Amino acid sequence: KTHQLEESLDLMRREFEEMENYWESKLQEERSFYAEQLVINDNQLTLLENQIQDYRNLMGRKEHKRLQILPTIEEKITLEEQVMDCESEIKELRRRIKEMEISNGCQSEEEEDSSAEDSSESDVEQEKENVEEGNDYH
Repeated sequence: KTHQLEESLDLMRREFEEMENYWESKLQEERSFYAEQLVINDNQLTLLENQIQDYRNLMGRKEHKRLQILPTIEEKITLEEQVMDCESEIKELRRRIKEMEISNGCQSEEEEDSSAEDSSESDVEQEKENVEEGNDYH
């Protein structure tokens, strides 16, 4: 019976060694695979970082080019003030004309002038819109 137990023990030792070798080789394969994946991932990361930098450079150039093409429009308050001054002057002149017509008794002419006045008011409004939109055609 001792002999049989010794043979069993030898078989178990061999089986244990085979299993140990199997798992060591598996572990070594996994380590190698992990190391390869790290290298691949590092290469992909470097490639993506380079692409991101290229896109940033490209966008920077496009932004710079766009800024050169479309410069900022500076608003000048003086132009707006001039338009407002002209409008108030026109209103004052119209008021004086009406006063003069009333004092001279030229009411029939006033009716003709009021139609001309309406026309000139629409011209003034159109001119104001053109100046505000930057579409001054004169």
